Amino acid sequence: MKINNNIQALNAYRNLYQNQFQTSKNLEKLSSGLRINRAADDAAGLAISEKMRSQIRGLKMAERNAMDGISLMQTSEGAMQEVHTMLQRMRELAVQAANDTNTEYDREQIQKEIDQLKLEIDSISEKTEFNTRKLLNGSSAVLTSINNQADNGSNIVGLPMVYDANMKSGEYSVKVENLKEVVKIVQPNSGLTSSNDIRLAELSPGNEFFPQPFGEYTINVRDYNINKPTSDESSWQYNARIEIVGPDGLPIEVRSVDVGATATANDGKVAIGGLVIDAAKINGSGTVKVSIEQEASISIYKGDTISEDNRLVAAKTLTSKNGLYRHGGIEFQYNNAMKGVSDPVDNGDLVDPVDPVDPEDPEDPVDPEDPEDPVDPVDPVDPVDNGDQVDNEGPIDSINPNVGVTKFSLTNNALSFQIGPNTNQNVMIDIPRMDVVTLGIEDIDVLSNKGANDAIFQLDQAINKLSDARAKLGAVQNRMEHTINNLQVTHENLTASESRIRDADMALEMTEFTRNNILNQSATAMLAQANQLPQGVLQLLQ
Repeated sequence: MKINNNIQALNAYRNLYQNQFQTSKNLEKLSSGLRINRAADDAAGLAISEKMRSQIRGLKMAERNAMDGISLMQTSEGAMQEVHTMLQRMRELAVQAANDTNTEYDREQIQKEIDQLKLEIDSISEKTEFNTRKLLNGSSAVLTSINNQADNGSNIVGLPMVYDANMKSGEYSVKVENLKEVVKIVQPNSGLTSSNDIRLAELSPGNEFFPQPFGEYTINVRDYNINKPTSDESSWQYNARIEIVGPDGLPIEVRSVDVGATATANDGKVAIGGLVIDAAKINGSGTVKVSIEQEASISIYKGDTISEDNRLVAAKTLTSKNGLYRHGGIEFQYNNAMKGVSDPVDNGDLVDPVDPVDPEDPEDPVDPEDPEDPVDPVDPVDPVDNGDQVDNEGPIDSINPNVGVTKFSLTNNALSFQIGPNTNQNVMIDIPRMDVVTLGIEDIDVLSNKGANDAIFQLDQAINKLSDARAKLGAVQNRMEHTINNLQVTHENLTASESRIRDADMALEMTEFTRNNILNQSATAMLAQANQLPQGVLQLLQ
């Protein structure tokens, strides 16, 4: 018999402690309803369930975001619907005014209503808001700012480019380099003079799109040449090799751009890179839209005369209006400003502004200040940057000795709806400006039969443009309704998965609690009995 160490009591105490510890865990799980209350309960399960919890809460918020986005688009579309109604009324009035049974006074009264409707369209464009955010004033679209820094420079049209609506905001450059001289052929009655604005219209999507990464792109024009027509003196052809270099310095695409007449000069049509220039289709100041592998037509508008020393027009801010996610191109406005006049040259000679030539002796240059005083022949011009090797034997009326860098900046103000729990799980949509200028009806009048017929055409175009914008909003709304359904299903399934990991099985925990509670009472009784065992030693002392 031993009295220093009561082994039976120690054993009973250890079991009692274990039972009490398990009982406390059972009580914690039963009171919280969770199987995992701390990392020690299940370290791996805690890590997995916490990730699931973040996804679950993100899915729920994304669902709310999608609903808010639908509400915003419904607000925009509702305002557009009213604009549509006004456009239909204006077209109805234009049809009425086109009838010559109306007097001048009648048409003036019709014009008054049209003017008021135009004012209301502008008002809706400026005042439509959602949560104090303007919706139809163009602030929710991709904005482009153009600045050509060349001195008497000339833009190159027909360059293939594509930009994504998700492009970073910032400044980008389009560089035209490795030329000798950019030469502009101006044939009589061709309409292709230095005072032309050029507009690309009737854009229709092609079969291929080439998404490009963000960054600065360089467009190099190489092997630029001009060919004299073999038969039709009014038709000219010139072409170039265009190389597009991406932000990583590697070429993206190399293609040829051919420029030539598709009809007589009097028709005012030429082709640029497969695009048709048609002077008959212009109806306002010129714009150019550049796009990769797209079919379109370019229209020419003869504007105010530009002096030979004029620069390109100043920077303008316009709104890109194509597509939900991909923009077929960037709109910008410019004029060709030419400088210098030269005489015919033989093939291979470099074109440069030169002194007048004595008509009686073409080989003998004369001083323009003193025609009677001959001067030394002009030395050949060395090849330099910003020049052009001329390959024709025809009259060249205008020459542009400088090729500049056209810089433009993209400001991405398109609306982004976060419709997923993770980064970049969003939908972007740009809502175009919907005032009379954007719709192309700012100058319509019905004071004459011709004006009324022109107004009908312009209003048809405006209605189509507005229908396109509304259809785009409607398509995104339908998409986001499906997104909400998917988010709800995903939220439900992920919640069930997280519950299986983290939630307590109440029936199992009650069973464990009952068992541990009985063992706890039994261990307490056995500890009391074990503590009485050393009392037997006292019998030996009697």
